[in-house]
Amino acid sequence: MTDIKELLKEFKNIAENGREQIDKYLDQGKKVVGVFPYYAPEEIIYAGGLVPFGVWGGQGPIDKAKEYFPTFYYSLALRCLEMGLDGSLDGLSASMITTLDDTLRPFSQNYKVSVW
Repeated sequence: MTDIKELLKEFKNIAENGREQIDKYLDQGKKVVGVFPYYAPEEIIYAGGLVPFGVWGGQGPIDKAKEYFPTFYYSLALRCLEMGLDGSLDGLSASMITTLDDTLRPFSQNYKVSVW
């Protein structure tokens, strides 16, 4: 039972400290690809010898991203863009952004203009 608790604690730490995880992979000389919601074929990233890193917004303020989106856009997209703007995703070698809905279509262009 202790092993399960330790694993859950480790998973929680990774989920709450994404920046540390990115830095860990970069320190190992690996290239990291940001995978944005909702579905992206991570197998392509693995096949290229890269590390997929799920970007799901997380908790935090939304300040700069409001300049790129109307206020009615859902917070997941706003927070993901904010992470790119505030440096939380610095070091990514690439980003994989799908355009599955009316928010993610302009998100990909706004991300390209504002972050890359």
